[in-house]
Amino acid sequence: SLLHLSYKMSHPIKLFGLRGSVFTRYALMTLEEAGVPYDMQLVPIDQLKSPEHLARHPFSKMPALQDRDFQLYESRAISRYIASQYDVKGTLYPNEPRQRALIEQWISVEQSYFRAAQEIAVELIFSKLFGKQGDEEKARQATERLKSVLEVLDQHLSTSTYFVGNQLTLAGNNELYIALCIMILILHSDIVFMPFTNLLYSLPDHAKLFNSFKHFERWWRLVSERPTWRNISSQSEF
Repeated sequence: SLLHLSYKMSHPIKLFGLRGSVFTRYALMTLEEAGVPYDMQLVPIDQLKSPEHLARHPFSKMPALQDRDFQLYESRAISRYIASQYDVKGTLYPNEPRQRALIEQWISVEQSYFRAAQEIAVELIFSKLFGKQGDEEKARQATERLKSVLEVLDQHLSTSTYFVGNQLTLAGNNELYIALCIMILILHSDIVFMPFTNLLYSLPDHAKLFNSFKHFERWWRLVSERPTWRNISSQSEF
């Protein structure tokens, strides 16, 4: 609405975290896709337990959001709030019950089963960032679980351009048509899969694994080319 647009311009949302944080990127991608002006407030890792930040996020994590007199923490809650409150096109988080239920289904799949990607990142990426030795066996087991999840995702994406993307289903494997439609809407259910997929693409063996699932790989090429994602992923403060 015009009221929302006027509010957005005069009261930018404050997002507290780091641009390189996987979970902060959930919120950032939603803000970017919804076209919401925001003020990124960087919170260094060594400040997560500061009294100031604990007042925003009592579990000393990121991100946290402040929308004038409203505070919120937890990345998926923040993303749902942004999409519900500010996506005037209604494309990120539609109100139609069945479509929203399907979006919630895939958000749940990401949180419950694609979590294997997070476990791999913890052992093979985050551990090194903090000068620790990762557990290779844990990473191997998580990779096996991830393969099973990717089989399901790939099968689903063989008939759908996005996770809940009926608009482009008829395009099938017509890559030219998909390329021309790259600015078609992206749904909340796609956004939640993007940060950890991007992170694991930095690992050669896991990039090869992703690319062995052709429909998942096609989906990743499509969503990762979006200007919103390119803007976010080019900035990686830690």
